[in-house]
Amino acid sequence: MGGETISRNIRRTIEQDINELRPEVVVNKLPSHVWRLRNDYEAIKQFEKSQQKETYEETPHRQTMRDLARRLADEISLPW
Repeated sequence: MGGETISRNIRRTIEQDINELRPEVVVNKLPSHVWRLRNDYEAIKQFEKSQQKETYEETPHRQTMRDLARRLADEISLPW
């Protein structure tokens, strides 16, 4: 797969998948560095601030999954 195809696939994923997610999903499920890919990044940050008023208890399983996702994301090397 060529670099142009990979770039096109990444762009499509951002435009069709990440930008179509509801703000609750973005804030609760995606790491904050992914939020920057959103067209409405500032709105997502404001939404996150409004959600901080609610208490959130992270289970050990969620912590493990978040740590795994972070390690996997750190290993991604984009060709740009």
